Amino acid sequence: MLNIELPKGVEKVFDQISKEKNRSAEEIALEVLCEYAEDIEDYKAGVRGYLDYLESGKKGVSLDQMKKDLGL
Repeated sequence: MLNIELPKGVEKVFDQISKEKNRSAEEIALEVLCEYAEDIEDYKAGVRGYLDYLESGKKGVSLDQMKKDLGL
């Protein structure tokens, strides 16, 4: 279990949001932390994909060229 102490300003924001959404501040904090962790993982996957692309030596294709190739 993780216990953190929030700065008063942040705690007030969480309290306000929890009242608006009729959920506990802890539920809101957990949701925010999970979304943040997911964003970090998505970023890492994007970086890995981009590095793989660079290592592959493949040439990129412009959006205009892709549309032309697909007949769009």
